[in-house]
Amino acid sequence: MGGNESALAPLVDINHACIGLLCARAAQDEAPPLLARFARQWLELTPGACRRLASVPWLLVEPVIPAAGEPRPRSRTEAPSYFGPEALPVMRHVLVFCWHLARSQPQLARLALGLRAEQCARLLERPLAGLDELAERTLSAVRPRWETSLPVWRQLLWAAAEEDRKRIVKAGHQGLQLLAARCLVMTDGDARV
Repeated sequence: MGGNESALAPLVDINHACIGLLCARAAQDEAPPLLARFARQWLELTPGACRRLASVPWLLVEPVIPAAGEPRPRSRTEAPSYFGPEALPVMRHVLVFCWHLARSQPQLARLALGLRAEQCARLLERPLAGLDELAERTLSAVRPRWETSLPVWRQLLWAAAEEDRKRIVKAGHQGLQLLAARCLVMTDGDARV
């Protein structure tokens, strides 16, 4: 994997920052369903468990990348937002990393970041300086990947809490399989997963 590993090295830091934000949000009243359902697990993540969860080889959140000129995206659910204004610096880092990886390694960006081809194209249409504005416009619509798939998150949180590194590696590979399946289905734009 060599080059891919070095290209994805910042992903661990980005995932770790997102986990910190999600843990803080889980402690608040009226947390979104995913965080409310697993509030205890989020709140009991140790620093080691956070590092293990951050190490999955894919982006834990789904960036929102609307077409240029498209109005501000709405939240996909009526649930409270996952990320507030304090998350803006992290979301800027997410978008800069996505922009860079989509530019330098588009196939890897599609798999590890879960970006569809049209999302990569939309992102690359923007100048790097335009990513700050995009982060501000889309912040309230950003969601954890597989937000409604409670079994996926149950497995991830359980694997992260375990000291056995093999469990989080297995959970990470399962996530890659889900993303790869999504990429295959969406290659021609014929179907949506």
